[in-house]
Amino acid sequence: DFVAAAVRRLPIEARFAGFPTYNHPLLLNGRKMVCGYGGHLWTQGINFTDVESKLQNLMLGQGDWKKTARELQVRYLFWGNLEKANYVTSTRPWEKQLPLVAQGGWGSIYDLGPGS
Repeated sequence: DFVAAAVRRLPIEARFAGFPTYNHPLLLNGRKMVCGYGGHLWTQGINFTDVESKLQNLMLGQGDWKKTARELQVRYLFWGNLEKANYVTSTRPWEKQLPLVAQGGWGSIYDLGPGS
């Protein structure tokens, strides 16, 4: 419910970067994510390894992470409990470089801008 309230005012067509899992709070709120749950994608014959690799680099803050975000057409980056647990070694450069648009006990959302 808290994530639903946080994303309610954000554009519905916006794509989010976050950990790809079947029960991510963004997916449960009908929001677009860069990559869905790998187990589901695999059963549908979708080759997602390149996208998943780019997403991991972005979420770890590696290389030119802003360029990677643009390639993945990311508008917002979601940093919550799933992301903290699965990207433990992340440098989280967005915390110092991007505007924070929402924050709560559930996590934070950062804006990469409309040109992403």
